[in-house]
Amino acid sequence: MEDIDESNSWLKVGALIAAPSGEVANYSSFIFGLDVAAQFLRTNNFGIGLATGYTKYFEKSEAPAFQGMNDGFGAVPLGLMLRYYSARRFIRGY
Repeated sequence: MEDIDESNSWLKVGALIAAPSGEVANYSSFIFGLDVAAQFLRTNNFGIGLATGYTKYFEKSEAPAFQGMNDGFGAVPLGLMLRYYSARRFIRGY
């Protein structure tokens, strides 16, 4: 296995600001979050990585009591990335 360095890996950190939609919009008016993703390119064509972060849903001032979560709520997503890079650099990933 190769050493992990700048030539075969990357790390990305980001922030997000969003407006909720669907049922969540009844309880939350604003979303703020942080994301982190890392990928290791195992071969010239195949990469594997992880993505995670934290998303805070801020409550609406007029939101009805919802199972004691009137301070808003948070979510910690976790994802596995599998990417295939063809010879023409077309990216296919999940």
